[in-house]
Amino acid sequence: MIFYKLVAIWFSIGFLVSCSSMKPIEDATIKTRISDGGLKHFIVSLPSRTISASNIHQSRQSSRHAREESRISKIEKVLLATAAKFVEEEHFCSNGFWVIEIAGDAYKYGKQPFLRGECNDIASGDDRVRYPDSFTLW
Repeated sequence: MIFYKLVAIWFSIGFLVSCSSMKPIEDATIKTRISDGGLKHFIVSLPSRTISASNIHQSRQSSRHAREESRISKIEKVLLATAAKFVEEEHFCSNGFWVIEIAGDAYKYGKQPFLRGECNDIASGDDRVRYPDSFTLW
């Protein structure tokens, strides 16, 4: 059990360190859900205008495909930084979290880029009061 907690903390620190160069987006949408079994889930969505924001610009010197891959990578780093900031500031996940799905390229399909995550701990009664379900479909 201690091993798993150490691994979770190590991954959380890795996320924070790797995301430190990208700033979180202040007006990102963050929704939470706690399952009947106590699993804590969250979704971070970036506003559409973020796709062309100054911190996600493309380089003009690289190929079109490489620019697109770089852009998606930067969007995903912003999503991770935003999720890490939410988890840390709101104390939503006390033992870190893992990424279930990340879609930095969702804007190609007319959707907002998003990250779906799950905490490495189970919700308490206080968590259920503090974080009401703000989405239903998982």
